[in-house]
Amino acid sequence: MARFSLLTIEPEGYLHVRAFDELKSLVYHSLRSLGHDVEVKINAIDSGAINIVFGSHLLEVKHLEELPSGTIVFNTEQLCGDYAHWRDRIELLARKHIIWDYSSCNLSYLDESVPRQGKPSSRVKLGLGYHKQLDRIKPASAHDCGFTFFGSMTELRMNIFAKIDADSGIPLYKYFGVYGWRRDAIMARSQAVLNLHSQRSRILEWPRIVYLIANRIPCIGLISPMSVYEDDQLSFISTVNEDDPVPG
Repeated sequence: MARFSLLTIEPEGYLHVRAFDELKSLVYHSLRSLGHDVEVKINAIDSGAINIVFGSHLLEVKHLEELPSGTIVFNTEQLCGDYAHWRDRIELLARKHIIWDYSSCNLSYLDESVPRQGKPSSRVKLGLGYHKQLDRIKPASAHDCGFTFFGSMTELRMNIFAKIDADSGIPLYKYFGVYGWRRDAIMARSQAVLNLHSQRSRILEWPRIVYLIANRIPCIGLISPMSVYEDDQLSFISTVNEDDPVPG
């Protein structure tokens, strides 16, 4: 069996690396269940292991070359989205490192935009699913937190939430920078958690949804004709029209 090191890139004071926690936990427990030796590190390459990097888009450009050959880059960003400086770093890494991604759309973008320097199998779509170790949120006795959303307030999200706030009369509580047990406690008491694209690329943010499914927390996805989803992802969530979230 192989030895893996799950490496998180964590800039000083950057709280939002906690957004990788559940995805990293899923990979950790999945590899362990397969019999592999797995360690977890922050900002430290393990020269004796296969490094799987989370948050590689947060690396400074001058540090991109420090990743050793054989590194696996686990990309969580939408490469057709709005953050060009993050996309550019993933493109540089994709020239010589293995890419694991949750989205076929991202991989198609890389195939069209970035020449391969490795073998054809160096870009892989992962079907993120269930592991029992992610089932850890204790059900609450009351669902008194209404509908909740966790994430940053991009222009796209603000415009859609403004429609909901104005037309529905339904309490919608928005949280940013809340992770770990504090977020889990709110989720447990929520009637449902909303999932909404942050960017115009509109790729369904499946890595966020997997954790909700594992804990049987209702998820409502705001979907438009431009939304990108695959396999049977929509069968696990409820959906509403992004353009008309509160039908009359």
